[in-house]
Amino acid sequence: MSVYDSKPKAYVAGPFFNPMQVTRMQEIETIIEKLNCPFFSPRIHGRTIQKGDDESVLDETFAMDHHEIERCDFMIANLDFLLLPDTGLYLLNPKSGFQKQLYLPDPGTIWEMGAAYQYGKPILGIKTLGDQLNLMLARCCICVTRDIVSLSKAVEMFVPAVVSRDPKLYAATVAKVHIEYGWNGSEAG
Repeated sequence: MSVYDSKPKAYVAGPFFNPMQVTRMQEIETIIEKLNCPFFSPRIHGRTIQKGDDESVLDETFAMDHHEIERCDFMIANLDFLLLPDTGLYLLNPKSGFQKQLYLPDPGTIWEMGAAYQYGKPILGIKTLGDQLNLMLARCCICVTRDIVSLSKAVEMFVPAVVSRDPKLYAATVAKVHIEYGWNGSEAG
């Protein structure tokens, strides 16, 4: 449990720079709310950075996010990062002219996941766009689901094991969640 709460606390990581991303973050936050779990979401609880903000605002935001990662019990990470249509990155094959849109995770989310992993916080991810996920991101998650319903089921399965404080139940649940909802390593890119 987090040092401040008797219930497990989640950290919700992910981009919220356009309406599609905000909707996905709201879906994730709703999953946590339905379980009556406290959570920290930079989208809701953080500060929106504006161009020209003073260094102290940037430092305060960084420190707050870092502190909340340190005190959370687990993280849910949204690994979808699609800019608006026709503004994303594309892989171009110069010989065939074939283009494929790349769905790269948000750089801030990647940093948050690295910090959570370093602190030993379990990470549950969701990635619905694209068919590849970086190996390092896939391996630091106990699962990466492909849809919001599967994420909800994984979180519902996982939270009681965190609450129980029973190491055997926790280990068994992590293994079960990973088997049922884990990302296939052959799809890592």
